[in-house]
Amino acid sequence: MSSTTSIDEALGRFGLAEFRPGQREVIEAVIAGRPTIAVLPTGAGKSLCYQLPAVALGGLTVVVSPLISLMKDQVDALAARGVPATFINSSVDPGEREARLRAALRGEVRLLYVAPERFRVPAFSSELARAQLTLLAVDEAHCISEWGHDFRPDYARLGEVVTRLEPRRLVALTATATPDVRDEIGRQLGMREPQVFVRGFDRPNLHFAVRPSGGEADKLESCLELLDDPGLRAAGASALIYTATRKKAEKVAASLSERGVPAAAYHAGLGDEERAAVQERWMADRVRVIVATNAFGMGVDKRAVRLVIHHDLPGSAEAYYQEAGRAGRDGQPARCVLLFNHADVRLREFLILNGGDGEARSAERLAAERERLRAMMSYCYARTCRRSFLLGYFGDPAQPAPGERCGACDVCGGGVHGAAELGDDEQLLVRKLLATVARLDGVFGRNKIALVLEGSQAKEVAGLERLSTFGVLRGKPHSFVLDLLGAVEAGGLLVASGGDYPTLRITAAGREVMHDRQRARISFPRQRREKAPRGEKKSAAPNSDETVDPALFERLRALRMKLAQAEHLPAYCVFHDRTLAELARARPGSLDELGRISGVGPTKLAKYGKAFLEALSERAAEVAEPAS
Repeated sequence: MSSTTSIDEALGRFGLAEFRPGQREVIEAVIAGRPTIAVLPTGAGKSLCYQLPAVALGGLTVVVSPLISLMKDQVDALAARGVPATFINSSVDPGEREARLRAALRGEVRLLYVAPERFRVPAFSSELARAQLTLLAVDEAHCISEWGHDFRPDYARLGEVVTRLEPRRLVALTATATPDVRDEIGRQLGMREPQVFVRGFDRPNLHFAVRPSGGEADKLESCLELLDDPGLRAAGASALIYTATRKKAEKVAASLSERGVPAAAYHAGLGDEERAAVQERWMADRVRVIVATNAFGMGVDKRAVRLVIHHDLPGSAEAYYQEAGRAGRDGQPARCVLLFNHADVRLREFLILNGGDGEARSAERLAAERERLRAMMSYCYARTCRRSFLLGYFGDPAQPAPGERCGACDVCGGGVHGAAELGDDEQLLVRKLLATVARLDGVFGRNKIALVLEGSQAKEVAGLERLSTFGVLRGKPHSFVLDLLGAVEAGGLLVASGGDYPTLRITAAGREVMHDRQRARISFPRQRREKAPRGEKKSAAPNSDETVDPALFERLRALRMKLAQAEHLPAYCVFHDRTLAELARARPGSLDELGRISGVGPTKLAKYGKAFLEALSERAAEVAEPAS
């Protein structure tokens, strides 16, 4: 079946009137019998790309998928459309598995979903081969590539499975695959000149942002601030927060609940029933926020998620875009915010070395994971369009022209705009940093290098004062020095070693910059607010490079408390301390100027703007008054 009319008629079987972007082209290629690789992001409708051909062509279609929870949902949905389908995985007892396979071989099933571990037994492939498959669909196909972000050994044997089954048609589908991974998918599955479709990565309704953050307390405040957005709060909108570990998921969920935000943790350490209960409560809007590891989300289709926060640094841009893409699947505006602390890189390096599932991993695979982490660091430090970065990473042809502002990220939407090349002062700082790393000769890790650059008297660097570059960044905040190290590493001028305690060494490209034979092109970090060192008393106002009038800051805090008590709200629901500090520094004189302060949105401007302008004006008058 290849006519457009037939495809449109089959579309009607699914209750749809039109295709989403990219679907028709993929379906036409599959029906025509061309080996096909389709890269369509989360929410773009990958399932239809094999379900519709199965309905249109007849015969048996086998779908290989690792998503056991999704299989039942899809089979139930197909049954509701009158399409005979079933699944075989570890949740089905042996007798029932055999009965379902026999039904498929008798032609009573149109789509058969199979977990990849079924093919560990060669006899299973031999039985399926008798059906002369109309179509074999490999979902989550990036799992087949050792260079992919989610390699699964059971997928590695699928090339042999294709040879045994000899399907008439073959399609591989994934939401996240770089050009290298796409090539690997084609090779592993034995596809000859596959037709490759990369569509729909551009999600203009999603706003991407990276928020530099301090420790756990700072990240919690950021989560509360983001969740306190008036639009989100009024609508009771759902949110997802991703963490790197199970322990953090539990801790963050508990902290949010203590602060009055209904939240639940979800991770692989919970029992099947408990995970299902948490997911069901969230889907039914009985809990507002799920705090989860990457165990959550695959196959979950909740359309009205307005906010996805990454509490910790993801291990790759593939994982990040897949998880962030669970926001705004209804096409309405949604936010994707990554809370970035360079210390998170250390956790990710630990997980690269120790986060496997007991399977031995090759040196090449470990190197690939480190390279993906470096790309993720580049995204965090980027001072150019984040949307352009992501689209370029996946090779999507929709990426904007260089210099074009997308208006849908923190860089293009009124934040800091990066330059194509660093200025002379910034170049000098980078060269000094590189010279220090070169002299330390790959022996020390990031934190100790940062202490050397700062000229610290800490015992960890005792004896290194003899270095000619000791203290070349003296006076710079510790967070800035670590961020600069990270940006230089992300730019390929430094490289981290493997092992439990990674060290930094300079690369060949770094030496070219150090000797001033090349100009550094990195995402130079912004200097951010430092927390008071442990043991030192914190000032009333957050530290800053600019002076904050303590009396004005306290006056603004008193006003905030008064307004919050009047509305029976926590004080942070009016403004956070950092917003008050910025007000005290900038001293806006009009509503328009006040509205440009970070943390002052249109709703809060309308509610509180006049009161805070009056407080600012009164303090200005006091300061201007001559002493009596």
